[in-house]
Amino acid sequence: MPVAERPQAPAFLVIGSQRAGTTWLHEYLASLGSVGLPQGVKETFFFDRQFERGPGWYLGHFSGAAQPRGEIAPTYLHSLEAPARVRETLGTVKLACLLRDPAERSFSLYLHEQRKGRIEGGFWEAVRQQPEIVESSYYGRHLDRWLQFFAPENLRIFFQEDLDRDPEAFVREFCGFIGIDAGPVPEMLRARVNEGSVPTNRKLAKLGSRSADLLRRAGLYSAVNLAKRAGLKQIFFGREGNNLPRLGTGDRERLVGMFRRDIELVERLSGRALPGWKQA
Repeated sequence: MPVAERPQAPAFLVIGSQRAGTTWLHEYLASLGSVGLPQGVKETFFFDRQFERGPGWYLGHFSGAAQPRGEIAPTYLHSLEAPARVRETLGTVKLACLLRDPAERSFSLYLHEQRKGRIEGGFWEAVRQQPEIVESSYYGRHLDRWLQFFAPENLRIFFQEDLDRDPEAFVREFCGFIGIDAGPVPEMLRARVNEGSVPTNRKLAKLGSRSADLLRRAGLYSAVNLAKRAGLKQIFFGREGNNLPRLGTGDRERLVGMFRRDIELVERLSGRALPGWKQA
C-alpha cells in the first residue's frame, strides 16, 4: 500500500518558515487534542535531514495519534529535496506556509543560531558562516519549487502579522484549511512563545545544542523534554526575551534591497500587497 494511503500518514504539513510563529501554532494545535502531531517532538526533520531512515521511521512518530495528522516542520520550506520527497511519500497533502517580514525573520534566525552557539560574530559575519540565515528568507523562490510538485489549491500562505494582530481569526482560517474545528486560544498563548534569548556563554550553548541534537537523533525525545522541564534550557541558552538586540536601520535597508524582487513574487503568489516588508 502506498504510504499516502496508509491511515497513519499525515494529511497536512506546515512547511515553514522558521521564526515566523510555527512554535506558537504547534502549541495551539497540541492544546486542541484533536490533531495528531509527532509524539515527543515538534520536528522530525524527516524530509530534509532524516530521509534515509525511511517512511516506517517517520510514520512511527504518529502511531496511535488522533486524526487528522500533521507536522509543523519549518525547515522544509527552503529544502531543495523536501518537495519531491513529500510528494513521493505522502502524495497530495495539504501544505501551509507561515511567513514573516523576511528582513526581520533573517535577523531573528541569526539570534536563534547565536543562541544555540552555532555561530559567532555580528550579523553579516554570521551570514558568511551560515548563508541559510538569509537564503531561507527568499520565500517566493522556495514556494515556486513546491508548486512544481503541488497544485496551488493545496498550498496556503499565512502571515505572522495576522497571527499577532488577531490570533482567533488566524486559527479559524488555518483550522478551516486543514479541515478541523477551531478551538479557543489558550491564555498561555496570548504572549509570544519561543521568543529567543542571548546565551551567557557560547561554549555552554554549543554543548547544550549538540547534546540535544544527539539525544533527538537517538530518539530520546523524553530526555530532551525532561531537561527543558528541569530548567536546563535557560541555563544553556539564556532567558527568553532578555535584552534581545534589534535589527539596525542600515542592515534592514540592505536586506530589503536583497529581498525586494522576491517579496514581489510572494505578493503575486499570495494575492496580497506587503508594503511593510519593502519599507527600509
